[in-house]
Amino acid sequence: MDIFKMTNSQKEDIISKEIIIALRKKGGSDTKRAIIEYFRKNSEVITEEYIDFRRISEKSNKEYSPFEFFINFSLNYLERAEFLKKENKIYTLTDKGREANLEVLDFSAIYKKI
Repeated sequence: MDIFKMTNSQKEDIISKEIIIALRKKGGSDTKRAIIEYFRKNSEVITEEYIDFRRISEKSNKEYSPFEFFINFSLNYLERAEFLKKENKIYTLTDKGREANLEVLDFSAIYKKI
């Protein structure tokens, strides 16, 4: 599926799942920068093109990264939903994050309840 054509809810869900997958593969914890590097090298959904894509804001007329918005949103909400915790710029999976069945979870729906 092309991430550029996804709805915002689909992006929230996919990026959240990819964060958990990356942390699982990296032993359970790492920095945001390392997670993004993992996406660059390993993710088939979150492409380098999407990570590097920039857009001009209609309101401020300034350049921004939609990916940065979604990864920051997802990291924040994964922490609030107790799938991970952050300490000194290191994100670590909780038991809930390690054991979650990503095939059935809808993070967008979970986040709306927070």
